[in-house]
Amino acid sequence: MRTLCMLAICSLALGALRTAAQGDKPDYMPLKLGSKWTYHMKLDGQTYAVTQRVVKLERLGDHDVASLEMEIGAKILTELYSSSSKGVFAHTCNGVPADPPLPVLQLPFKKGNSWEGSLPLGGQKFKVTFKADEEEVTVPAGKYKTITVQMEGEIMGQKISARNWFAPNVGMVKQAGELGGNPWTSELVKIELAK
Repeated sequence: MRTLCMLAICSLALGALRTAAQGDKPDYMPLKLGSKWTYHMKLDGQTYAVTQRVVKLERLGDHDVASLEMEIGAKILTELYSSSSKGVFAHTCNGVPADPPLPVLQLPFKKGNSWEGSLPLGGQKFKVTFKADEEEVTVPAGKYKTITVQMEGEIMGQKISARNWFAPNVGMVKQAGELGGNPWTSELVKIELAK
């Protein structure tokens, strides 16, 4: 259970999505009510179907925030995310408010750009670092030119490492990482963006 919760933190924090593109700029996380992403996650020799859905949109302070419901088997987690021309931000991590919101993708993109943030967990904040790059990747849903974000940190004595691939006007298309020595991957199989 702890591993699934930590994977959900990484997945949601690094898989946040946004509403509409602004002007002619690509939208790296299109959050529209009813949109759905289906992934196949591989962990410990098993493959799991994972779905993410935008179930609610609301205004919180200065942010338009989306509630993302993530279903892994019988487990359902809901997290809050927002996006703007400055990037994609996690407002909760494993249900715990992130104050300030965690910047999981900084925009505008600049190759090699790095930044820091903190994950709240168990009444503590854990420092994580991010670094941006770009890469073309092929997953079951197709071939995409992406912005990649590498995250590194340590939470409660366990090192976490995750790499996320964000495609314009699609969202997160792939993740790969390691949590407490356990490698995992997640790839986009199907996307159903609401109109």
